[in-house]
Formats: sequence, C-alpha cells, structure tokens
Amino acid sequence: MSSTSTIATAEALKKAQATRRAPKYPGLRVTCNGNQLVTQYVETRITDGGVFYPITPSTEGGEIYQQSYAQGELNVFGQQKIAIECEGEHAAQGGATAYSVAGRRTVNFTSGQGIVYAMEQYYHAPGKFSTMVLEVGARALTKHALNVHCGHGRAANGGSGNDPPEGQRAGSKPGHEHPGWHADDPLGAHVPGA
Repeated sequence: MSSTSTIATAEALKKAQATRRAPKYPGLRVTCNGNQLVTQYVETRITDGGVFYPITPSTEGGEIYQQSYAQGELNVFGQQKIAIECEGEHAAQGGATAYSVAGRRTVNFTSGQGIVYAMEQYYHAPGKFSTMVLEVGARALTKHALNVHCGHGRAANGGSGNDPPEGQRAGSKPGHEHPGWHADDPLGAHVPGA
C-alpha cells in the first residue's frame, strides 16, 4: 500500500469521525427506576427537607434522600437539607406540613395506601398554604388484602382482581347490566347512545 493511499484512508477516517453527530442527550447512561430519578436528581437538589415514612413502593425515595443528607450534599441554593424518617404516615404528613408552613421547601414520599391511611392530614395542609411536594409511589388499592404491587389502575394492570363478571358493572345485579356496557370493551367505557 502506498503512502498516499494510507494518508487518504486516515483523512477519510478523520472526516467520518468529525461528521458523526453528538448524542442527542449527552450524559451518563444509567439504568434506574422512577424513585431514583425523582429523588436523586430532583428532590435532593431543590428541597430543604424530606419528611417521610418508609412505605412500599416509595421507601427507596426516603432512603436516597437520607443518603444525600448523610453525605452532606447541599441543595442548588447552597443550603444543607434535613431528612426525617417518622414513625407513621400521620407524623410524616404533619411534619412535612409544619416544615413547609415554616417557609421551607419540603417533600414527603408516600404511596396510595399512605394517602388513604393519613387522609385527615391532607385536608388541612392546603388550608395552611403549605408549599410541599407529595411524591406518590403508585400502588394498587384493593378492597380485600394488602397489596404491595405497583399499579396505575385497571387499564395498566389488566384488572385488579375486583373486576365485575363479564358484561356486568360493579354494583349491578346479573340481568341488570349497565346500558352503555359492552362486554368486548376491556375498560367498560360508556358509549353514549348504546
């Protein structure tokens, strides 16, 4: 191979490398879940404190927040944050409300069951003009046993196990099907005029 063809090949290679586009989203590629993304990359950076009770599936959010606190990481405003793990959902929501009423940016990590359990705490928080973020780990709510599986309702998980028999809405009696119910519609959408 001649030296001119070697130089031409090297120049072509340089040109090809120069014309490659930069990645659309530069940065480090990581595999993680929503708890890690929200907690590590958002909440630990913008809040002054996390007040929470570890309840599945949002436990990881509180753990990551505590780790950030333990490592002495500051938020984007250059302030140290606090991390408080409470003994229950009521205490967590009450503490988060109190910290936010004191003028601090606060986050509380909970789940669907946590909201239901501490419901009375959530009524008075907006009345006190608390400016807190409530991070909810989606978890299926069922009327029978405790459910620790994630879920976003009937459409996402293919049914909750509490679904009515085919062609029948919950609360209706056999033979008294809802007039807009179609058995072939998996979500049981009401179709006007049906």
